[in-house]
Amino acid sequence: MRFGLALPHYGFSLPGRPASYAATTEWAARAEELGFDSVWVSDHFVFSLGRYGGAPEPVDALEPMTALAGIAATTSRVRLGTLVLGAPFRPAAFTAHLATTLAALSGGRFDLGLGSGWYAEDFEPFGFDLGTIGSRFGLLEDLRARIEEPLAAAGVPVVIGAKGGDRALRLVARRGDAWNVAWRVRPDDYAAKVARLRSEEH
Repeated sequence: MRFGLALPHYGFSLPGRPASYAATTEWAARAEELGFDSVWVSDHFVFSLGRYGGAPEPVDALEPMTALAGIAATTSRVRLGTLVLGAPFRPAAFTAHLATTLAALSGGRFDLGLGSGWYAEDFEPFGFDLGTIGSRFGLLEDLRARIEEPLAAAGVPVVIGAKGGDRALRLVARRGDAWNVAWRVRPDDYAAKVARLRSEEH
């Protein structure tokens, strides 16, 4: 079994401290020292805990790819990953360039997590169309297909983040190296999704 740590990279992550590169790299180094296998950063322009009963005000967040580039230089063993980049914000050529560069900077320690995006506050305020779940997932499918060859050549594993509908499981089975189960799921529901995923692999 392997263990990863979601690094603190939001304004609410550490009490009394804003999101900062220094704090995030400090925790990445600590995770490596403690024996964690991987560290992860998610992808939001801003974030709020209002939907979970916390403060509704949006807080700052670090950009994941640049933050991980710095962490690559301050760690030596732990794997680095995104859980997950929002496909609607990530043009294919730019994403492939960033991912392959980060893989090189980290000595092959980078895992690229991709998802369709869901947080409305990441969209309209920053000039992106939220669209529908289906249209966003189409962007994810297109992004994954467009960057497949550069990532394979650079040895970058791809993690697909999704709740686990049939369309998502097909994408994981055909173009993913791992599946990030989004949010909470009952054990029996998870078992059923894994069974469907395995059937898609054959």
